[in-house]
Amino acid sequence: MALAMALAMAMVMAIAMAPVMAPALAVVMALAMAMAMALALAIALGMAMVMAPALAIVMALGMALAAALALALTMAPAKKINKDNKMNEIEINGEIYIKKSAMTSEVISEYVIVRTYSAGVFAGEILSRDKDYIVMKNARRLWYWSGASSLSQLAIDGVAKPEECKFPVEVDRVELFNVIEIINTTEKARKSIADVKIWAQ
Repeated sequence: MALAMALAMAMVMAIAMAPVMAPALAVVMALAMAMAMALALAIALGMAMVMAPALAIVMALGMALAAALALALTMAPAKKINKDNKMNEIEINGEIYIKKSAMTSEVISEYVIVRTYSAGVFAGEILSRDKDYIVMKNARRLWYWSGASSLSQLAIDGVAKPEECKFPVEVDRVELFNVIEIINTTEKARKSIADVKIWAQ
C-alpha cells in the first residue's frame, strides 16, 4: 500500500516538475522523493503498532511535512533559474524596461542616410540598431546640402551642386540616439556624397 501511494506521488510530482526542468531529471527526482516518502509511511505504520495511535499520527504528519519541505527545496533552484532569465527586465509603474545590452540587435551593412531628432543628418553604414539607437561606421555628417530638394532626392540622385555642400570629414564610428528616419541610398547618391569636398575650418 505504501509503495502504491509512493508511486502515485511520484507521478504527480513528475508532472508538476516537468515544466521547470528536464523531464528525465524530473522523473528521477520524483522517484527518489517518492521512495523517501514510502519509507516514511512504512515507518509510521510500524510505529503505530508499538505506540499510541495518536502519537503515531503526529509523527507521520511530521514526516509528511518534512517530505513537503524537501520537495519545496528541490523545486527552488528551478524557480530561481526562471527568475534569473528576467534579470535584464525591471518593472516601474506597470511598464517593463529591458536592459539595452540584452536587446537583440539588427545588423545592417547598407549605405544609408540617417536623420536624428537633434543631432542632424548622417550618411554611412549601419553597424547595429536597437529601435531608435544606431551605431554607424564610415559616417559623414550632412551639415548642409545643395542641389537636392529633400533627403529623399539626395538618397536617390545625390547632390547637383557639390561645391555648395558642407559635408565634414568622415568618421570611423558614431553612435546616434533618437533616430527618426532611415533612407536607403543608390550607388549614384553614395558616390555623389563621397565626391563632395571635405568641409573644414
